[in-house]
Amino acid sequence: MNARIYLTGLSEIREGGSYHRFRRMLRALDGHGITVHVITTSPALEGANQNNIKWHQICSFGPLALRTYLYFMCFFPCCLYWVLARRIKTIVVFGPIYAALLLPLRIFSDRRIFCMVRGMLSREMTYQKRNFAIIKGIAFLEMLGFKVSNRIIVVSKTLAEDVKRQYRQKEGKIFYLPNEIPSITLNCLENTPPRSLWKTTPENPFLRIFTGGVITRRKYFESLLYTTSKLKIPYHIIIAGKPSQKDDMAYFKFLKEVAENKGIDRHVSWAGGLEREALVKTLGESDLFISTSRHEGMSNLLLEALALDVPCFAKIPLKVWSF
Repeated sequence: MNARIYLTGLSEIREGGSYHRFRRMLRALDGHGITVHVITTSPALEGANQNNIKWHQICSFGPLALRTYLYFMCFFPCCLYWVLARRIKTIVVFGPIYAALLLPLRIFSDRRIFCMVRGMLSREMTYQKRNFAIIKGIAFLEMLGFKVSNRIIVVSKTLAEDVKRQYRQKEGKIFYLPNEIPSITLNCLENTPPRSLWKTTPENPFLRIFTGGVITRRKYFESLLYTTSKLKIPYHIIIAGKPSQKDDMAYFKFLKEVAENKGIDRHVSWAGGLEREALVKTLGESDLFISTSRHEGMSNLLLEALALDVPCFAKIPLKVWSF
């Protein structure tokens, strides 16, 4: 019998930087022989060790917005059920709002709660100019979630300072876990043959623009298409990534229509999901990396572009980026 059992909660799990950290955590816990119960809307990860990782897929029907709402409503009762049924002592949640929902467990039991944070939802709502009352309500839940948590794990030093100052948390309670650049980034450039997609593009010379991520509305790829359609110099854009959810297919179709209507479809290549080596090679040989996303906590792709000395343009809150 394993010495420890962990319970984790993350509403949506897919490919990408923030989810990469989640998968690494599962592998690490599994490697130490710790049983992990995962509550999520997503199906079990491919290759997950079902001996130690127990998948509990809930609220997996309907559009993404509905699934997220239902997950939020069901999170506490589901946690309560598995905590009592499996006598779980440690819970890992992604975001202080979910930690706030576990307040009864902290009041009436000795459960430990680890809260992993990559950004403040209240700040994102402020950036999006949402309703003032909603922003204040979310900020209150964030403060409560931090109070409830035994440990707070952040991905940037600035975020740690914000949590300490704005939410009055003790320094010893906060742990800085940096968003690493996978070591394969440099290994690809040094040890594998060239596989850059740029060698097959039609125009030469031209400005090589690279962008990527999950094809979803929060990435705002259309802003790049609208802007580059006004360029007077030869250029080509490679967009790496693919829709993750059924909801994103309509947006993907919309992007292709924008490129066609603007007459720049011959300047755009849709690369889909690239293998790691091809992704890094293509990014490393680009003239410019552009991130149009308005929903990033700490982007792996942007970090990798910076590490590869590729000029970058990104529209993200600067306060997030402190190392």
